[in-house]
Amino acid sequence: MICQTLAWLAFYATVATADFPWLSPVYDQIFQVALPIPSIKVPKRTHTSPATGLPMDYYEVDIKPLEVQVYPNLGKTRLVGYDGQNPGPTFMMTKGREAVVRFINHADRANSVHLHGSYTRAPFDGWADDTTEPGQYKDYYYPNGQNARTLWYHDHAIDHTAENAYYGQAGFYILHDPDELKIPGLPQGDFDIPLALAAKRYNADGSLWDPEANNEETSVFVSKVHVLMGHAKCADFVI
Repeated sequence: MICQTLAWLAFYATVATADFPWLSPVYDQIFQVALPIPSIKVPKRTHTSPATGLPMDYYEVDIKPLEVQVYPNLGKTRLVGYDGQNPGPTFMMTKGREAVVRFINHADRANSVHLHGSYTRAPFDGWADDTTEPGQYKDYYYPNGQNARTLWYHDHAIDHTAENAYYGQAGFYILHDPDELKIPGLPQGDFDIPLALAAKRYNADGSLWDPEANNEETSVFVSKVHVLMGHAKCADFVI
């Protein structure tokens, strides 16, 4: 079903009309580039929680620039991602095993990390005004107390949420539990691959179009290139 849907999206991506002309360079390498699969984040060390006596994992994530080749025949584009990846590394977590994640800001804008869909205590929720400036870091505590679910983490900084997410600050946070792992037929290990879709617009040289510099005041999500896991897979249709 997923492959069929993506095939239809690829078909419509090749159709440009007078009402919805191509705004980015024509992308004619549909499904020709290998799917990038983000790395699995591993803890830097493990402590014993003083409150529960159970293991608590500690992670560090560097928010930093990277360059990505989206169009094979054009130049690279500059992004800013978690651990210099787009999407960021995937966290594979277990229900009940607590974690602390230190996000270190090596980017050029303030950021605030929000774990979307998680039960998170207020000081670690990543609300808009709780920003970490360039050169600073913040430790986020995640209890991982919910049942199995697919979560994602992304920037949430005031005045910069849209730009930071657009330029690559997003990643998966997968929470497993014992009941889910007993269900037969679910993909596991190398076959458990989360997929992320995002709308982008590119300049003639292959660089990412900058909404802020171009005084974009409405939406960057109409008639743009749609990328799967950071690379163009389907392009320029209305979503």
